[in-house]
Amino acid sequence: MDLTCFMVAEMESGSEEFCRHGEDFLVDGILHLDMRREGQAVNLYFSIMKMRLTEHKRGYFPLIFDNDGFEIVAG
Repeated sequence: MDLTCFMVAEMESGSEEFCRHGEDFLVDGILHLDMRREGQAVNLYFSIMKMRLTEHKRGYFPLIFDNDGFEIVAG
């Protein structure tokens, strides 16, 4: 069918569960956006938690947004 489907879920603050009812087992990939307060700033971080059949870096990387768009800073 050559079909792509996106499922968007919101995590409760402080939770470690990506989906409320455990439906994350259905998806091929989980991309996690995290907000962290650092002093007076709130910074965004990006991580690939799960991506079937793909080797990827584990960890959280800064996600920068400016006039040029989005950029992930991978170290």
